[in-house]
Amino acid sequence: MFSRKTGPHFCVRCSSGAFPNLRREHNGVVELITFQSDRHGSALMAELAKCHMAGINHPTLGHIPASQVTAQTRHPLYRKRIGAPASGQEGLWFDVCDQGTEAAAQAIWSYLADGNIWSDLSPDGSEAPYR
Repeated sequence: MFSRKTGPHFCVRCSSGAFPNLRREHNGVVELITFQSDRHGSALMAELAKCHMAGINHPTLGHIPASQVTAQTRHPLYRKRIGAPASGQEGLWFDVCDQGTEAAAQAIWSYLADGNIWSDLSPDGSEAPYR
């Protein structure tokens, strides 16, 4: 449901990727957006991250080029959910059943359009697991 109705709303604003994993090059890094629906398909959330143009070195998957990195590939310390007070904390779920698909997509885009939402994310950092 989301990829058919909500996906095009975001795909036209990003330069590559396919819903639910979108990416765009901006200021020399790749900004990553991964969308996830709840188990009932009634709500949508977005997780954000950045990576270098060269990609990342993952401890178990090896080198992943930027064209294949997703926000969920990044270590939890280096990604965040829209509306979360800090990385690793719960973010906002946008209710598609109550709001409708277009309204939910517009609400998410209003967060993404604020350039400051990316400011506390770094493309740096290790993907190694917690110790």
